[in-house]
Amino acid sequence: MRWQTLFRDLELELESLYRQQDAQETREQIRTQLAEISLQDRLRGNIGNQLRFTLAGGHAVQGVLDRCYAQWLLLTSSEGEALIPARAIAAVEGLQPAAGPPPGPTANRLTLGHALRALARDRSSVAVHTTGEHFFGMFGQIGSDWAQLRTHLPGQPRASHAEVTLAHEALCVVLNKN
Repeated sequence: MRWQTLFRDLELELESLYRQQDAQETREQIRTQLAEISLQDRLRGNIGNQLRFTLAGGHAVQGVLDRCYAQWLLLTSSEGEALIPARAIAAVEGLQPAAGPPPGPTANRLTLGHALRALARDRSSVAVHTTGEHFFGMFGQIGSDWAQLRTHLPGQPRASHAEVTLAHEALCVVLNKN
């Protein structure tokens, strides 16, 4: 009887050690997997959710995340649509823990330049917040790392001869003003 108790205690000890080891391995595996999840992955997992973005320069934009690409995302709010360059994101509030599936080949190819060229083709009137200043106007030519904006005052006719060239790196948010 004494040995049975001794060996049962030994078995229980070994089982406990295995459970601890399994738990440690599981925690380490979770940490390793989390380390591979990017902010874009988290954002793709939150499409359709209400989020609040703090952007470079202290700008804040809130709305429902509609689209998420490698270089930019589209947010829809009651005030309109906002195109946000991914590199302008400083913080996001309201993210659920879900991560989205990997982006498809098309999503990886749609750059910020593509989005700005679409706005230029649409002749959309926009408000552009940069790290330094705010501008109103319509996009014209779009280069690899710059965008030409034909400026006008809010509420004024779109025809304007004044132009400003904006570096993509300085863009914080482009708001739809149509």
